[in-house]
Amino acid sequence: AQGHIPRTDEAHLTRCLTTSEAVCLVKAGFGYALVPSVAAGGISGLAVLPWRGAPGIEYGAYIRADAKSDALEGFLAAARVAYG
Repeated sequence: AQGHIPRTDEAHLTRCLTTSEAVCLVKAGFGYALVPSVAAGGISGLAVLPWRGAPGIEYGAYIRADAKSDALEGFLAAARVAYG
């Protein structure tokens, strides 16, 4: 059976500045949180329910315009291969 996401209104919505804040609220019994999958795994006492069909997130890399190094070029090349 698929899970059920309850409806809520603005009066019962808490916006957290960090994933850690959201996790602490859930662990304390204050509802549920939608968090990035990279932050959702391995948290003792919490169940992780994947949100299938959710829209993807775009990422980018910010670097100084004058930054030049072999390590940086290697990192950027690996990121392009891994993420397009």
